[in-house]
Amino acid sequence: MIALLLIVSQTFAVDLSTMVGVAGTGPSTSVVAGRSGFGLGALLGWGVHPFFSLETGVLMLEHTLATGTTMSTYTMFDVPLMLRFSPISLVAVGAGVYYGYQSGFKTTRGPAVIGAVKDDYGAIFDASVRLPLAPLMKLRIDALYEYGFAQLANSFSSRNVSTFVGLMLDL
Repeated sequence: MIALLLIVSQTFAVDLSTMVGVAGTGPSTSVVAGRSGFGLGALLGWGVHPFFSLETGVLMLEHTLATGTTMSTYTMFDVPLMLRFSPISLVAVGAGVYYGYQSGFKTTRGPAVIGAVKDDYGAIFDASVRLPLAPLMKLRIDALYEYGFAQLANSFSSRNVSTFVGLMLDL
């Protein structure tokens, strides 16, 4: 009976993560170069099985794109939906989809050659390490890779690699 209660409590566990990080933009063309930017995020996970959970939230990622004469910065608000596999409580890997809403576009150098960046959608992959700090609290370190399917600006798709560090609370 106690074993069943432990399995059920871990299966339906909820966790909340708040994170800060660095986002690197890497478009799929040699004409436009990506640069690093700042990121913030909050993610909420629901256990659906002792080893699997669903996770969603909001990630705010700043991106900078540059050509030879132009540099433009924009912010994306990404909403991921991932299925995570966690064989032990210290590590997890996940895959899923995301939708990115573009907000704020500013050309900081040169003519606006890159053009307006549009909303994005695509696949997201994640690997994380979760180190215990206190009961029900962990230090979470994530590496995310986003593969955009939408043609954003000047016919390129986004390829983003982000690294986040934050706190994870097991509720």
